[in-house]
Amino acid sequence: MPTQLFMALTSSYVLAQISTLESCLSSLQAWFCANSMSMNPDKSKSILFATSQRAQLLPDQISVNISGMSVPLCNYVKILGAVLDPRITLSQHTNPVSIIFEPLNKFVVHSMT
Repeated sequence: MPTQLFMALTSSYVLAQISTLESCLSSLQAWFCANSMSMNPDKSKSILFATSQRAQLLPDQISVNISGMSVPLCNYVKILGAVLDPRITLSQHTNPVSIIFEPLNKFVVHSMT
């Protein structure tokens, strides 16, 4: 069963808040172990959503540690079928759809003229 953990961060305390997140993940890992389950850091993803202005204030190298393994920030995540990027532009989600419909768009525009 996929588990998603969300946390709001403020730009001035990001590293301390990442540490808090890692503590939560450690507690979650302990609960999983106690219930004969496990988290797989190799299949885990982390992403930080921020505006362009806020992203400039963040440290360059941010990663989240799960069970001693580093999970670097990724370029996108898929949540309930929607592909989200760090700036929430939805471009990863909408570009494939627009490519599929591009030939139809030309047909519809040409037919209407």
